[in-house]
Amino acid sequence: MKTFLTTFLISLSFWTVAQEKCTLTVEITSIKKYEGKIAISIYDETKKFLSEDVVQATRKDLIDSEKVIFEFNELPKGKYAVAVYHDKNSNLELDTNLVGIPTEPYGFSNNPSTMFGPPSFEKASFLVDSPSKHIEISL
Repeated sequence: MKTFLTTFLISLSFWTVAQEKCTLTVEITSIKKYEGKIAISIYDETKKFLSEDVVQATRKDLIDSEKVIFEFNELPKGKYAVAVYHDKNSNLELDTNLVGIPTEPYGFSNNPSTMFGPPSFEKASFLVDSPSKHIEISL
């Protein structure tokens, strides 16, 4: 009986850990030109938002339609924020003008206003607390 109980508890702990991983689907819309790449970064609550060296996950995909869908598997449950930009010239960086204002389309999760600069983590953050989460970001 003791062996059965130990095996059951170990199995239960593995099952619980496996359930804590989630899939995040991010749909990027309002893409005006089908050229270049879409760059996307996911930040978690323990990292510094918009710092290039502390992203949870990042990808760059070619554009072939007016929307691009990214899927990130195996994310732990938690609070996240997403930043995305349309790298029209595929130079792997967000181009800006002389005063630092982006010249390529960009967006953030929750589609907050960016009139006075990038949003805070709190304004762009959302919870991933179920097996799958879908968000949409408009450029």
